[in-house]
Amino acid sequence: MRILKITVILAFLISFSAKAQTCDCSADVDTLIGLYENDYSGHDNLSASSAKYKRMVRSLRKEAQNTTDVKACEPLLQSYINYVADGHVYMKQTASNPYF
Repeated sequence: MRILKITVILAFLISFSAKAQTCDCSADVDTLIGLYENDYSGHDNLSASSAKYKRMVRSLRKEAQNTTDVKACEPLLQSYINYVADGHVYMKQTASNPYF
């Protein structure tokens, strides 16, 4: 159920941002990270307390602060999704969201 919740929220964020063609990438990245850290039962397996994970999250958040373009934000979101690599959450281009 939590995976479905994460997927629905991520899809909403992306589709909302894509329609406007601008986004608050920092908020989107924070939302995605927060969903995983707070709601994903497998998060403990990510070693969230590891230095590598913390560096990656810090780097994503720093880059997201200066990103307002949807197309520039997508790789940041995707890099976090790739890092967790659980296979349940993904991003793809659709007819209703052609920007990715």
